Amino acid sequence: MKIRKGFVSNSSSSSYVCDITGNVESGWDMGIEDAEMYQCECGHTFLEEYILEATIENKIAILRKTADNYSIDEICIILNAEEITERNKVISLSYLYDSELEKINFDITFYNRYEIPTCLCPICMMEHIPDYSVLHYLVKECGKTKEEVIDEIKKKFRTCDDLYNYCKE
Repeated sequence: MKIRKGFVSNSSSSSYVCDITGNVESGWDMGIEDAEMYQCECGHTFLEEYILEATIENKIAILRKTADNYSIDEICIILNAEEITERNKVISLSYLYDSELEKINFDITFYNRYEIPTCLCPICMMEHIPDYSVLHYLVKECGKTKEEVIDEIKKKFRTCDDLYNYCKE
């Protein structure tokens, strides 16, 4: 049996990778907010600077989703709105005029950084397409499986540098 002497920590290391830039942030007891990142409901992780602005369409989608989950007071906090009537909540706030929606100052900080609505995610909304998605698409388009593409690459190139130089041309 081993006996530890001295300080023992239950700390854990965490790391977050931006799906857009590949930027990695890591540290002990680090949260996603420390990495200055968000994660959408689909699991895409991205830097704060890439979050999409809440358009009128986005606000409607968010309001519909939040109307059933939050009280009127909480919705007012989310939207930085002075007052929202029970009638508007009941109809999922979908009949507000565009001019009323434009006045609403959407507050993203109310949301858990791990559950950002997909309509504010730059990947879900196709503003940015990550390399892994491009690769999946290209493999599908070439009509081969991933394994067939890998075998072809191994037969055609001796080293990673050979492949890299070929792709640069």
